[in-house]
Amino acid sequence: MNPPKTRFREPRNDFRFVSEMRIRSSKEYAQVYRNGFSARALGVVGYFIPNDRNCSRLGMAVSRKVGNSPRRNRIKRLFREGFRYENVRFEPPMDIVLIPVEPNKDFSLVEIRQSLKLMFEKARKFYSKRDG
Repeated sequence: MNPPKTRFREPRNDFRFVSEMRIRSSKEYAQVYRNGFSARALGVVGYFIPNDRNCSRLGMAVSRKVGNSPRRNRIKRLFREGFRYENVRFEPPMDIVLIPVEPNKDFSLVEIRQSLKLMFEKARKFYSKRDG
């Protein structure tokens, strides 16, 4: 007798960049800019503010000064990829907005991940001193 045919669902990959991990509205961006802690590392400025959600969220502001659309899109892809890898380290969860500030810099994933780590540590120290 053959076993019944059922479809098994693959377990979800924890590294997916789902819509709940994105800052979407201009109000949310404005709140992060106005009330957040800013840090700079390796050609990237990050604004950080703790949120009351169960995961950190990412927003990006990549202006036309950085280059043409393929260049801007590549930088955004690298930001998302770096965030996906480093997201598990972000405790407490924060809203993060990343902005490239060196227009002629060729970013690599290693540099993005390293800058995220450095900036998040600065933000964590800032908020732990302020709240504790």
